[in-house]
Amino acid sequence: MRILLDTNAWVWFVSGSPNLGSKAKKFIESEKHELYLSAITIWEVMLLGERKRLTLLPSVEQWIDDALDALQIVDVPVSRVIAMTSRKIVLPHQDPADRFIAATALFGEFTLLTSDEVLLENLPGISVLDARV
Repeated sequence: MRILLDTNAWVWFVSGSPNLGSKAKKFIESEKHELYLSAITIWEVMLLGERKRLTLLPSVEQWIDDALDALQIVDVPVSRVIAMTSRKIVLPHQDPADRFIAATALFGEFTLLTSDEVLLENLPGISVLDARV
């Protein structure tokens, strides 16, 4: 299975957070699954660090580099198609990170691993897994 990690799932897994469910953790750890991460997730983690909503040590940049090195994960760049698709997805809010991550999942035919209720409930045509389970 090709799994796109939402920001929360990625941070929870790398940080060893108990918020990540045991089933989700097994999906991430399984060699049967390919892991992907949208470039927007990097942007979102940087933003959360700048706004002091997320503390990652020794620095946000170093944490990202270390986290990417620790997992066999494929970086998915933001393309023109993903950018245009992000504006066509119907969500009850305008959060750009959610829109780009959902568009990436749709475009790449990934299964999205997230705990975000909005994404879990509002993405017809996109396979989603709850990261809390």
